Amino acid sequence: MDGLRVRVPKNDGNVPWALLICLLTMSLVFVIAIPILGFMYMDMNNATIAAMREIRKMKAIQKEHELERTQRNDDK
Repeated sequence: MDGLRVRVPKNDGNVPWALLICLLTMSLVFVIAIPILGFMYMDMNNATIAAMREIRKMKAIQKEHELERTQRNDDK
C-alpha cells in the first residue's frame, strides 16, 4: 500500500523541478533576504541609539528647568 514511487535514472539529464525551486529559494534568501534583514537591524540599532541620546538631552534640560524654577522660588 505504498504510494507510487518514481525512479529517475542517475544518468538522466533532467533535473527535478523541486530541486530547482529549492535552489532558487535558497539563493534568494542568501542573496536578498539576509542582507536586507542586516540593514534593517543596523538601522534599528542606530535609531535606538539616537533616541537614547535625545532622551538624555531631554532629561538634562528638564533638570535645568527644575533648578531654575527652584532658584526663582527661593529668590521670592
